[in-house]
Amino acid sequence: MRGKTFDRELLIAKIAMMRIEGKSTHFIMEFLREDIKMGQTTAYEVLREAQDYIVKMTNQDLEKAYSEAIQQIERKMDSVSDKKTWLQYRAELNKLQGLYAAQKIEHSGQVGFSGIDIQIITNDDKGSTQSSEEEVSK
Repeated sequence: MRGKTFDRELLIAKIAMMRIEGKSTHFIMEFLREDIKMGQTTAYEVLREAQDYIVKMTNQDLEKAYSEAIQQIERKMDSVSDKKTWLQYRAELNKLQGLYAAQKIEHSGQVGFSGIDIQIITNDDKGSTQSSEEEVSK
């Protein structure tokens, strides 16, 4: 028996939406085999294409959001009159663009521990840095 004809692009979009809504692979495969009358191999191909479609759409959304954020910050930087605000915008732009080096984390080399040292570093409005340490015991 021959399966139903279908528009593959529309079907891929429908399967992608089912996946986004949380439908399981088993549910989608049953839908493709029983409702669409698709063979198992073709059903797996359609499912794989739907997953690729989701990744592609997500990457496009992230790229668009990234570009928009950079443009917004640059426009704000052009209209700022005071240097402090301009530097704050520049710092945010640098973060977005990944211009800061990775933070180095050192380990003491001790195998066990009796507590955890937590260091909280905050910036106040004056630009100075404050820090406080707190020990949390087991």
